[in-house]
Amino acid sequence: MLPIVPLDRDTIEIGGTKVEYRSLSRDEVGQLSGFGEDTAAAEVFALSRATGVTDDEAREWRKQVGSKVVADLLTAIALISGISTRKGPRGNP
Repeated sequence: MLPIVPLDRDTIEIGGTKVEYRSLSRDEVGQLSGFGEDTAAAEVFALSRATGVTDDEAREWRKQVGSKVVADLLTAIALISGISTRKGPRGNP
């Protein structure tokens, strides 16, 4: 039997608050391609799965913060999930 290894977890500071997030599972990464060109829906999916909030909460948060804040968290999620190896501006995840 293959061992079950817990998904990696980390935190990022957003607006002075530490936000915990986790890696997307292999299945969740695979589901991202199903969104096609609907990047908003793919972002909501990734945000909700990685942070444990509902899709509605992720959608609402995404509407209320700047694009850099969303990009910083999505980049961190992509890095920990193995989707990307590229860091954001100034070397930040």
